Amino acid sequence: GQFKRGDRLYKMALNNLGFSLLLQEKLSESHELLTQAVELDPLDKKARNNLAYVLRLQGEFERARQQFLAAGNMAQAKDHMAGGISP
Repeated sequence: GQFKRGDRLYKMALNNLGFSLLLQEKLSESHELLTQAVELDPLDKKARNNLAYVLRLQGEFERARQQFLAAGNMAQAKDHMAGGISP
């Protein structure tokens, strides 16, 4: 694969910690870690979805929609286009 085992574990740790920070409403820290996870693996749908939620909570709706689309989450992207803000 594209990643070595250590890379995969690091990316997973970034995503998990970023999600944990999201749940604690520490959005800036969460954004930073989830961005790193997406940069390590642009095809990681979980990291992109989590990043999209952070962006949405930060009021960056267009960037959130783009992340949802990149993750293949058409329903969430469509919800954004309709002005929805539900998680």
